[in-house]
Amino acid sequence: MNKVKWWLRIVGGLYVLLGIVVILGVINDPDANATFWGPNVTTSGLAVVLALLVLGILMLLSSWNPVNALSLVKTVALLELFAWIPCDAILMVNGMPVIGGVVYICIHFTIGLSGLAFVKKGPPEENNSIGTVP
Repeated sequence: MNKVKWWLRIVGGLYVLLGIVVILGVINDPDANATFWGPNVTTSGLAVVLALLVLGILMLLSSWNPVNALSLVKTVALLELFAWIPCDAILMVNGMPVIGGVVYICIHFTIGLSGLAFVKKGPPEENNSIGTVP
């Protein structure tokens, strides 16, 4: 569970840091944020950033008891693979530089696969299963 604990701390810290940086950017220059999300997006992206911030805080708090956070790790890992990677692809179509998009996709891919790999081992087995012989 040590790997899961550190995964939660590292990814949670990145989410919180990203959330704070983007919120400060929105406060400083709301037009720049609208440009980033593209002309066809009607939201300012603030809801997405707040979701990242909440998930980051949850991951940091859950890192103290990673055995109970396996569902959170799976959720974030699947979000990385099935929400953020397609989002990056859409942003590249809307004008994000390809190099930046590929870098983001690699980061999301790494976070998602590593989270699923660390969870695959699962919590340590306890000897309280019904039907087992001691």
